Amino acid sequence: FVIMLVIGLTSWAGTARLVRGEFLGQSVRDYVIAAESLGLSRWRIMFRHILPNALTPLIISATFGIAGAVGIESGLAFVGLGDPTSSSWGILMEAGRKNIHYAWLIYVPGLAVFALVTALNLVGNALREALDPNAKWVLLPIANNTDIAQAVRSLVEAVEKLLLRAKQSPRTSHYVRRS
Repeated sequence: FVIMLVIGLTSWAGTARLVRGEFLGQSVRDYVIAAESLGLSRWRIMFRHILPNALTPLIISATFGIAGAVGIESGLAFVGLGDPTSSSWGILMEAGRKNIHYAWLIYVPGLAVFALVTALNLVGNALREALDPNAKWVLLPIANNTDIAQAVRSLVEAVEKLLLRAKQSPRTSHYVRRS
């Protein structure tokens, strides 16, 4: 619990800068100027107009921040800076390092940390792509299974061409084993 508290107290500055920057960026937009010209109070403009538009980057930053905090906590607990009485993936990995005969004590929590951090980063990336108003979405309609099969065939052909080109290239000839 102490490690999580320390991580939270030391990592708030980046989030505060992000929120401040978003609020300052949103405060000069046309809808805020229009709300001010209507005579709305600053609190109403801030909470009803600016905050909903500034939440998207904050949510995305939070997912990346949680993933980073999990990695930091596990790493600190692994090197012995964690609370040995609490359960932590880092403590489990450190116990597996001490008892090398039980190697699964290293692999299972290590893979769990990796899977959780990767999943949180993927969720953050997906949220960023989904909530970005400037994103250019390209939707390719696939009518039936023959279109899918044709797309897979063209992908395989493209990969085969790249591999053939890599074999023939003099720069990569020492990397490719010739038969």
